[in-house]
Amino acid sequence: MDSDRCDFDGSYGKFQVVENQFAAMPDETNYSNLELSYIWTNFKLRCTWKDRSYIQGYATQLSEINNVTCNCARDSIIFKLSGKIQRLECQGNGNYAKKQFSEGKAFCVDSDGYPTTGFIDLDDCPDYLNELLKV
Repeated sequence: MDSDRCDFDGSYGKFQVVENQFAAMPDETNYSNLELSYIWTNFKLRCTWKDRSYIQGYATQLSEINNVTCNCARDSIIFKLSGKIQRLECQGNGNYAKKQFSEGKAFCVDSDGYPTTGFIDLDDCPDYLNELLKV
C-alpha cells in the first residue's frame, strides 16, 4: 500500500506511507520449497521531495505520523540545490533536532529550524532546557 499525500501546491507531500514486507528464508531442511513467505508487514513514513523521490536516510514508523514534518530533510535538498551547506542537524525522521550547536554554544529551534532561544553555554544548556520544560 502506498499512500500519497500532497502539498498545498499540488506537488507530492513531505512524506509517503510505504509498506515494508520482510521475507522469511526457505526452510533449510526442505530445499525443494524455494518459495519465500512473508513473515510480517509494517508501514513506514519516508520523507520525500516534491517529485515523490525519497530523501535518503530519513524515515520513521507510522506511529509517528502526527510528529513528523520532514522539514529538515526537505531543507537539506534546498540547501544542496542552491550550493549551500546546511548547518543545522536533522533527526532520523527528517525533523530538525530541537537542540542545535554552533561554535561551542547550544540553542533551540522550532519545527522549521528557526531559533527559539539565544546562545547558551553547553554547560548551562541542560539546566536551561529543563527550566523551559517546567513552564
